[in-house]
Amino acid sequence: MKKIIVKSPAKINLYLEIINKRPDGYHNIRTLFERVSLSDKITLEAIAENKIEIFCNNPEVPADKNNLAYRAASLLKKSLGIDSGVRIKIDKSIPLSAGLGGGSSNAASVLLGLNRLWNLELGKKKLLKYARKLGADIPFFIYEKPFAFGRQRGDIIKPLLIKRVFWHILAVPDIRVSTKEIYEGCSEDLRLTKPKFNIKILTYALSKGDIYTLGSLIYNGLEAATIKKYRRVAKVLAMFRQLGIASGMSGSGSAVFGIALNKETAERIAGSLRRLKDLRVFVVRSC
Repeated sequence: MKKIIVKSPAKINLYLEIINKRPDGYHNIRTLFERVSLSDKITLEAIAENKIEIFCNNPEVPADKNNLAYRAASLLKKSLGIDSGVRIKIDKSIPLSAGLGGGSSNAASVLLGLNRLWNLELGKKKLLKYARKLGADIPFFIYEKPFAFGRQRGDIIKPLLIKRVFWHILAVPDIRVSTKEIYEGCSEDLRLTKPKFNIKILTYALSKGDIYTLGSLIYNGLEAATIKKYRRVAKVLAMFRQLGIASGMSGSGSAVFGIALNKETAERIAGSLRRLKDLRVFVVRSC
């Protein structure tokens, strides 16, 4: 096998509760991930030279060890003593620093793709071990499931048997949010604020496809810290809520999502939002 192409999907957090800060500097969380159809395309091509090359259509994406996709390939090479080289081409569609997990998804897709390209025959358990070394959200994408519960750093994953498909409007303001800054700016009071409902109630509503009650169940413990620093995110959230749509912020932002009754409704709402300046809008589904 000389070349393979893999999809690298985005995620949203339907629920994100901050529990406490860990000794290693990360935070313990409880979260409910949903994988969505907005995705990057990654091409992995074997090359003669024993090195890793990164190319991306977005010049803001690093082409060195600061790129999680590079680090994923490097980890496999060093851990397994692989002498093969690879060229990684990333065709970016997922907005950067928006809480959609694009970099983490890229890393997971490289691990999964190189497992095939290099005929490594690594099982999920081994791939998850590498994923956890690289970052907190990466294990979710290794499971290749639409919904999952995440705990500790978000890297201990339990896939959920939710067979429903949901349509979403994603609205991403033209700003870059630093996850590290948001967590650091999240005060003790904010971290310890408890949601009115819990993740089990949300999971039940999702399994029943009850989008009418989801608005009161979606929760993100980082939202207050993000909207305090980025008023544009607060305005987008307000727009969704004025429309009466179940909505929330993904990760540390800036992406805001709304849940629509069907594709047609999502497209109609997205069409009106696309008239606004400095806002990227996508219609996506669970995948």
